[in-house]
Amino acid sequence: MRMDRESIIKYISIVLAAVALILGIVTSVNVGNVKKSISFDTSVDVALAGPGTGSGSTETAAEAETETSTEGDSGTETGTEAEAGTEAPAQESASQSGSTNIILKDGSLKLVNSFIRVPKTDAETTSEDLFVYLEGENTVRYDSGSDYLVVNDQAVVKTINAVDATYNGISEFTGADGTPILIGERQVSSTSAIAVVYTLGSTESTEEDIAVVQSILNNARAGVKIDTFTIFGQPANPDFAQNIVMTDKAVELTNGSDVIYISPYTGTFASGNTSPLTAGAVTMTYNSEIMDSQSGYIPYIYEFSADQNGITSTESDGVLMAKFLAQKNLQIINLFEF
Repeated sequence: MRMDRESIIKYISIVLAAVALILGIVTSVNVGNVKKSISFDTSVDVALAGPGTGSGSTETAAEAETETSTEGDSGTETGTEAEAGTEAPAQESASQSGSTNIILKDGSLKLVNSFIRVPKTDAETTSEDLFVYLEGENTVRYDSGSDYLVVNDQAVVKTINAVDATYNGISEFTGADGTPILIGERQVSSTSAIAVVYTLGSTESTEEDIAVVQSILNNARAGVKIDTFTIFGQPANPDFAQNIVMTDKAVELTNGSDVIYISPYTGTFASGNTSPLTAGAVTMTYNSEIMDSQSGYIPYIYEFSADQNGITSTESDGVLMAKFLAQKNLQIINLFEF
């Protein structure tokens, strides 16, 4: 029954060694041949839809254009030497509201149409927090206290200092092990830039691959305030969205001394004296006699419609279940009543 923070961090950190190596590319590590440079329109094109699946309006009407040019020099170059189009002016911070929306679909926890803060390392002391809008449904490996964000197991995203962003664009590289990768950078403000390293599924990049990287770069923002938070379609306290650890299997939410874990649940709740707990629009079932002896966590089972209050499309009218772990009822109440 126990789900401690270490197990979640261990699950997330499976790819950390590879991530650290790949992220070195962004800071000028020699990585083999630059295969091609890809210029694109750096006009910001952020969908402003709410948690629903509609695309909503956009901030600019500019259509993104992608042009590909093959490098003639087969010699080894570094990421800083591969220029990918003209420089675009950095955008200064402007306050903007954002939402983070957690759903359960196909057995996995995902973000849907969500802003999420892109972590930065201690070395990026002069940079400000950046946020990226992830359109549609995406799995993530994420720790708001770490320095990485992995989207759909392919795109590694991080905030870097603006002075370390040498170009606004995307280049295709051959990694030291022969793995093809796309690397994109975009300066977002005078102090911060976004960097994306994307592992290709084949030997050549496709228009779809380039579009994924371009979307992440273009949808980066400074000055975002997460003021809307939903869990399985139900409104939750946005204070809990500021400190998240998340994979497709589990979520850890922290707000002060309140720490709550969430995971998919497919079992049958143990028989006994169960009680309902209503918090906001959510009603859960729990048994105070069922508790992890070491951590003191109690499981709370939540049943909800597969469409999650219309937040995600589904062909099923079935019911899904999730398990919340908390040490006392008040923590669940604090999550959904605010």
